[in-house]
Amino acid sequence: MEKKFKAIKRIIGIIMTILIMSSIFACLGSTSQARNRIDTSKKGTIRLSYKCDITEDNVSNPMPISGVNVHLYRIASVNEAGAFAWESPYADIAEVSAVSVNKISSADEWNILLGPIKTYIYTNSISADANGISDSDGTAVISGLDLGVYLVVGDTLEDKSQNCTYTFTPFFATIPTIDPETDTWVYDNGDEYIVDVSAKCEYYLNPKEVQYNIYKNWVDNGTERPESIEVGIYLDGDLYQTVTLSASNNWHYFWTYKEGHSFTISETVPAGYTVSYSQNGNVFTMTNTGNDTPPTTPSEPENPKTPDNPVEEVLGAVRLAITEDDTPEVLGATRLPQTGQIWWPVFALALIGIGFFTVGFISDKKSA
Repeated sequence: MEKKFKAIKRIIGIIMTILIMSSIFACLGSTSQARNRIDTSKKGTIRLSYKCDITEDNVSNPMPISGVNVHLYRIASVNEAGAFAWESPYADIAEVSAVSVNKISSADEWNILLGPIKTYIYTNSISADANGISDSDGTAVISGLDLGVYLVVGDTLEDKSQNCTYTFTPFFATIPTIDPETDTWVYDNGDEYIVDVSAKCEYYLNPKEVQYNIYKNWVDNGTERPESIEVGIYLDGDLYQTVTLSASNNWHYFWTYKEGHSFTISETVPAGYTVSYSQNGNVFTMTNTGNDTPPTTPSEPENPKTPDNPVEEVLGAVRLAITEDDTPEVLGATRLPQTGQIWWPVFALALIGIGFFTVGFISDKKSA
């Protein structure tokens, strides 16, 4: 009876060891297959869907919008290992150069860069890297694209016959992208990387006149402040008008225009100052900071407290590598291939199984 029990125990140990080792090799094989390097010799295709949810009789129906002019600006490149780098001339923008593209991990961080990049494009008349137009199905297909990160801008569209205006929110898109279910790069028949994106649309029926405001703030000692500044106002990417702000108008300007359009502002920055922009609805604020303005020194807390469990890295504490490079978290959701699997418990279990098998084998041999 005892010999029979030992034989069963030895068989169970062998089976456990085989199963654990098989799982390890299977997982390693699938991971290496999914985490292939990017083929930078290939091009990319982006399929854009332009549809608006039109509500009639309390029923929302997606209506395809044809004739939308689309412009793509390649703001970052990507290498074989999946590391991104800002492209010229966008790398020269102060707000852009201050941020590592591979560290961006949320939509909010990208939205902060949207304004400065759009302003730079409009004020410097930067040509788009690619253009397209939506068809009767509301689809714009743009092919032959170099891989990287693109700013996608759809022009405002006015349907004068229906007295309706359609606007489309600009957004960033990466080429290539990952299929979250298979953890593999998305191809179009294996020839090009392909990305499918739906643009966010808003429509204004019988658009009304609304007011827009510009405010200027100064952060300086006041001694070198200019008497006035020039501000360019851009309507849907084109220069609409240039205005002058000064103490006589309290560094403020307002105008009215039909809703459903996109305005951008750009200041001619005076020497000795840097400028930052913010927007809240239809209110634009420009803040000029003097270069000789001393930084504010934060006060020491009376009773500083050390957190019990300090967090080493927010939004991505554990990031695996494709090969030897960190996985960039571009756009938050569209990340490079990874499984997030922690492997040391698997190897530990394998060693334990082997240990049990060895001990059982030696014990049986001594008893024989």
